[in-house]
Amino acid sequence: MGDWREKLDGAFYGRLAEFADKIRGMGMGFGLWMEPERIMEGAPMHRAHPEWFAGGSSGGYYPKLWEREPYEYIRTQMLEIIEKYGLAWMKIDFNFELEEDPTNSGFLYYYEAFYRLIDEIRALHPEVFLEACASGGLRSDINTMLHFDAHFICDNVNPYDGAGMYEQLLIRSLPAKVYQWMAVQKGADIPAYFRELSDVEKTLMVPAVPGAGFADFERIDMDFLCKLMVRGMFGISGDITSLDGEDRRILKNYIAFYKKYRTLILNSLVSMDSEAACMGERHRTRMLQYYSEEQDESILFVYRFEDIHSTHLIFPGHIREDGVYLVEREDGRERLTGRELSEKGLTVELKRRNSGAILRISPWEEEEGTGEEL
Repeated sequence: MGDWREKLDGAFYGRLAEFADKIRGMGMGFGLWMEPERIMEGAPMHRAHPEWFAGGSSGGYYPKLWEREPYEYIRTQMLEIIEKYGLAWMKIDFNFELEEDPTNSGFLYYYEAFYRLIDEIRALHPEVFLEACASGGLRSDINTMLHFDAHFICDNVNPYDGAGMYEQLLIRSLPAKVYQWMAVQKGADIPAYFRELSDVEKTLMVPAVPGAGFADFERIDMDFLCKLMVRGMFGISGDITSLDGEDRRILKNYIAFYKKYRTLILNSLVSMDSEAACMGERHRTRMLQYYSEEQDESILFVYRFEDIHSTHLIFPGHIREDGVYLVEREDGRERLTGRELSEKGLTVELKRRNSGAILRISPWEEEEGTGEEL
């Protein structure tokens, strides 16, 4: 930490740029993880210029970005990595706390300089996707959203925990700037509850708590996992090659869904039908409504986790009582007046625990009679 030179005696042995070219040759972008604010004692630049750094947690240091020399040093290091490896993506992590503030400004001068640094890099390399870590250092708010392309929720990629963290993050952030990782792989043939022992299926596994790897894992349904992911930006990790044909078909369909409704989702106001859940809260049903004022339509995500009830009544917002609406579900569509929606709501049947439904509500177009299919 604090020494970002490429290793010549290990890892890629100085040939990381060649590997980056190989990735680009496969039609993909290449990215790297960096923690530019964390410098440990013994890093070359800390030995050369200890006066450039202030104290942080766990024996670490951070650069005094409000001063010209350390600012230029960090800026140069980040730009060299971006340009040397032709990055399309850079994860800027922050896994410790700032403790000492020599300016006695409550870190005001530090953060003014830090955000200026990020903005300069974005201006010089608009092609690079800059990711902030929302959990690292617990630094995530509306201000950070203005400077980064997205905020990754947490290294814990368990989708059940992630559902609660996502709701909590929405309270203080924009849905267009939040994304999650879907980490999956196929496991052993395991019989499911209420089935004959001979009736087994290849288990779809996701990391369990603490959720940063497959040392501990649990089962999930691919359809439910996708429904938890497509309400915002998401990445796919784990072992994709292990997925069978049905899993890939489901995943492909949801990727197509996300691309189709991405603009609506990312430009939406999001409302929840109750207080945001805490991590680990599973005995519940949730409804999140993504409403685009510009398009005057909504996407509703309804989730049943461990709730014992299979029937759920939801009341969407942003409904005009004198309006007429098309309500589309995965299994059909219906025409309802605004008064009907406001007074009677919508009944959603989710027969299995850990399952979900997606609904779309849009103004009824009299001439067409139908809208786009969900």
